[in-house]
Amino acid sequence: MFGTMCEVRLTKVHEGLNLKDKAGLVTGGASGIGREIAILMAHKGASVAILDVDFARAAAVEKEIGNQTKQSLAIPGDVSIAGQVEMAYKTMLSEFGRLDILVNCAAIGTNETTLTTTEYLWETIMSTNLKGVFICSKLAVEIMLNQGHGGSIINICSTAANNARVGGIAYSTSKAGVVQFTKSLALEMGPYGIRVNAVSPSLTDFDHGQNPKSTSSYRKAFIEQTPLGRTAQAVEIANTVIFLASEDAKFITGEVIHVDGGYSAGKFTVKD
Repeated sequence: MFGTMCEVRLTKVHEGLNLKDKAGLVTGGASGIGREIAILMAHKGASVAILDVDFARAAAVEKEIGNQTKQSLAIPGDVSIAGQVEMAYKTMLSEFGRLDILVNCAAIGTNETTLTTTEYLWETIMSTNLKGVFICSKLAVEIMLNQGHGGSIINICSTAANNARVGGIAYSTSKAGVVQFTKSLALEMGPYGIRVNAVSPSLTDFDHGQNPKSTSSYRKAFIEQTPLGRTAQAVEIANTVIFLASEDAKFITGEVIHVDGGYSAGKFTVKD
């Protein structure tokens, strides 16, 4: 009886994460974490569209992916302008014929406090970081619903969404909004087989060196509050995104996965 209850059935051999025959769009894919995601997505077999306001850098990523004989496409566009996003999807669909994965990575931020944040700066950050996620996701689910075979949306958030700090109030607020948007959209789209998840990185370095936006004192303070004692690497964020986009994560939706070395687990006690 006990043996029957605890029986484990192996239905297939795990052959590694595979996105073969999938097509994805990565916003903000011209640099940083987005670039790493786009390259790894192509390496795992997907056709990849890179949507970015910096078309020159997006084209460089397209060329880099193309050198690996993978399908890729750089598209210029601002995620906060619906017409440009709509055109990006049309371009992608005409090239790849389908949309299976959306990664919302485009974001901007500053370290301004409430008193130093202008109304213009607040609106600019919200337009890219939150409105942009809404626009790209809404248009994506319309396409995915029409295709009828589900899909996966992954939003790149931040530990700033649930760890308040002095400075960056607009950025933190926008990312907190993305967390709630992720969960709400997951509830709405679950019955249609469209999964929606988020990945929240901590301070992240790139393959070409340290994050240029971080000061040495900030890095030191951040690492001291990280149980694993270092910053994240962009490829570690990308690996998590690829997992969520793959069939290996087909029963995961509405989740926010922190890739932060334990930073969000809590704070160390104050040392003497």
